[in-house]
Amino acid sequence: MGAEVSPQRYLADSAGAAEAIEEFLVVVRDLGADPTEAELTSAAPALEAPLGRARAISERLQSASLDDSRLERQREQSAEALGEVVRHMQRFATAAGLGKRRLIALASRDLSNELADLRRAAEIE
Repeated sequence: MGAEVSPQRYLADSAGAAEAIEEFLVVVRDLGADPTEAELTSAAPALEAPLGRARAISERLQSASLDDSRLERQREQSAEALGEVVRHMQRFATAAGLGKRRLIALASRDLSNELADLRRAAEIE
């Protein structure tokens, strides 16, 4: 079990993760449905800051614990799902940096699926 955090810290981290993901997705959406290799490599640097924030929050949430059992269950599920989202954000950012259009399509699909899982995990029971 990790360091105990307050419900407020957990909720602030959750909101911060959502903001970082949204910032990442703005860049992704701006690329459009069929970006060129040049557009991908040009956009890649803009993905790094939100990816880094999401990764840091994910690591913090994975190592935390909450005294409230309901929130702790939610944190466990959300932290795992957020870790998967961050992994796919990294795949997308790497593919963008390399200008790999085929990998972008796969990473985009997988990221979308993981985001749906994260939304489900974040629902308070």
